[in-house]
Amino acid sequence: MHETDETQICQRCDRPVATPDYETFERMHYVCFHYEFEHGDLDVDQECTAGGCPSRPHGETPAPKGSYEPGQFARMGVVFFDERAGRALVRLPNGSKTTVDFDALTIDGGIVHFVRDPSGERAYCGECDWEVTASSRVAAQELYRNHHLRSHAS
Repeated sequence: MHETDETQICQRCDRPVATPDYETFERMHYVCFHYEFEHGDLDVDQECTAGGCPSRPHGETPAPKGSYEPGQFARMGVVFFDERAGRALVRLPNGSKTTVDFDALTIDGGIVHFVRDPSGERAYCGECDWEVTASSRVAAQELYRNHHLRSHAS
């Protein structure tokens, strides 16, 4: 980590900048530079298409195809749908349904609906009028989790 040089002041937020790339990023923090020049008119809570967007959800990153190995643990977000014969009926990310044992599930938020559309994956909160479009299902799930924690967690 670089020490803050009090002479390097961000041209966007007026706070000291601790990066050796101060001049590269137009005398700004990288994040300030990104939102000023690369992010466009998108809400800062939405991930843009620029590589390294600071709004990209943290915690979960889709693994590239071919990076899985047999026996490797993987998680997948599903939406609980109903109970059938003592098992949980869930909707998979591709829209199909299957049953799983209840002990294979953990609750991870409130009511949510995911819809795939031409611009990406949309998530709609079932508890308020919040909605978002993200580049992938994993990104939409993470944005929904963050929204739910900020807005609905008791």
